[in-house]
This record gives sequence, structure tokens and C-alpha cells, in this order.
Amino acid sequence: MTEMKWHQELNWRPWSYTDFTDPTALIVNGIRGQLRRSNARTDLGLVYDKANSGGHLDWFADSDEWLHGSADEEVWEISSKMFNWRVGESLPEPLPGEIEIARVVISEWMHVDIESGERRKIEALQNVFSIRARWRSGRYRYRVVDDFDSEFSITPQSSRKTLTLAQLIDLLQSGRAASPDFQCRGTGLVEYWWGVELENDLWWVEGFNEDLKE
Repeated sequence: MTEMKWHQELNWRPWSYTDFTDPTALIVNGIRGQLRRSNARTDLGLVYDKANSGGHLDWFADSDEWLHGSADEEVWEISSKMFNWRVGESLPEPLPGEIEIARVVISEWMHVDIESGERRKIEALQNVFSIRARWRSGRYRYRVVDDFDSEFSITPQSSRKTLTLAQLIDLLQSGRAASPDFQCRGTGLVEYWWGVELENDLWWVEGFNEDLKE
């Protein structure tokens, strides 16, 4: 069994934020809606599995709901009530040369009644924090955006090199919403949710372009 050396992991940094080696990561990075992004990752995984097993590589023939925002009827019935399908769709358009380097997804458990009368417990998406970077004037410039045009204060705001994993974690831990009335109550981009969502195993950080790591 290989012993994981956390200090080495935390010191790792990608060569570039835009050098994708995994085509799936490249495709989903441009999809803002969280539900469509998840569907895309699942569908593309099925495509690759079929190709690797000797099957015909038939892109999007079996399932392409994420391309036009539809979904399985039953899932759509539930998620549209909880506005799952809208989470992430209202994120601002990327600035020229800007790319998402990490995403924080906030969700919670909710109970809903479907047409059959059955009550189900589902994971209802609430918000997405998109951490973005772009290269300008010899430095990477960072910002955080969400569906509600919230203003965030982050450190660092720029860097000459790409961030290490430890530096990205620090950015998430120290980042704050400018408004004290924001749902995370001015206590950082992640700390408030540790007590609310982490105990339900519903908090995670997507990406940091893991595909860039060899």
C-alpha cells in the first residue's frame, strides 16, 4: 500500500490552467449548469467505456440531454420543482481568456412529493461558487462568481504562477462575501458550510483541473 505524502500533494501546482489532457474535463469546464455538467460527465464516461470495450464510438447517440438542458422525465419533475436545473446556469459568462479552475457546489437534503404521491428525499442544489483565472499583464487574475452576482473578496487576487493546491485551499478558506447578509454570513466561502453541509456529506470541491496532474 502506497503511503500518501500530503505535503507533496499540497505543494503540487499545474503547469497551466488551460492545458487540458483529459477531453472530458475540457468539455465540462465550459458547461455552467451543474446538473448539465454532471449529466455530461456521466454520458461521456459511458462513451469512453463503450469505446474502450471495443464498441462503436457513437458520440451522444444514447443520451445527450445535457446538450439542450433536458433530463429524464422523473428526475426533471423533481429537480425542476427544487430549481436544481437552474443552479449554475446563471453564472456570468467567462471573461476573454478566463477559465474555471475550481467549483464549490452547495446542496442540502429536501423532501418532495411526486405525482404518484410518493415522498422522496433528494439532494437539492443551492448554489455554485466558480473560482476563475485568466492571464493578464504577466499575472493570473482570480475572481469568484455565483448565480446571484454576489461580490467576493479573495486572497490572492493575482499570482505570477499557477496556484499550488495549498494556495487554492487558502483562497477558499479566506474568501468572503462582501455583504454580511450573504448566505455564508461573511464567514468565508467554505467555513460556514462545514457545519451545515459537510455532516451530510454534501460538500465538495470539483476540479482544480485534476486532469492536468500527471
